[in-house]
Amino acid sequence: MGPLGPRVGRARVHREPDSLRIEVSVKFWELTSVCRTEPHLLQRLADNPEWSTFLEWSRDINELLRRQDREKLDAEVPDEAVLHVLEASRAKYHVSKGHVRVGRLGPDDRVLSSVEVVRLYGGSFLEEVNEYGLARIPDHGGAPTAGSW
Repeated sequence: MGPLGPRVGRARVHREPDSLRIEVSVKFWELTSVCRTEPHLLQRLADNPEWSTFLEWSRDINELLRRQDREKLDAEVPDEAVLHVLEASRAKYHVSKGHVRVGRLGPDDRVLSSVEVVRLYGGSFLEEVNEYGLARIPDHGGAPTAGSW
């Protein structure tokens, strides 16, 4: 448990009087990786001048990766920017048998959007699902999971 409450993946859970809020905590390289099948989504960073640096970096992502520019690649993207980019994603994820998958396992799968996965588990988790096709839902001793919300 961190100083801000229990952790869910890389997301931080904040307990407030009447709500539960999760910071999505996404690194720049994770956002670009999550958007690799929908690269046009990164253009949504142009919608807010405060995100222009990330938009510029996204246009130069191959060079940043080649140089392994950790300062830029590991920079935290503001939650609002991540959610704004991902809310236009058409990707769907399927929850069943303790995993989140890119493909459907059965008719009773719970379907989640990219935004929902990031809000529940964080950007690292979503990137892992996209990279490997599935990821086990973390057990956090009472912290919310996809099946409990």
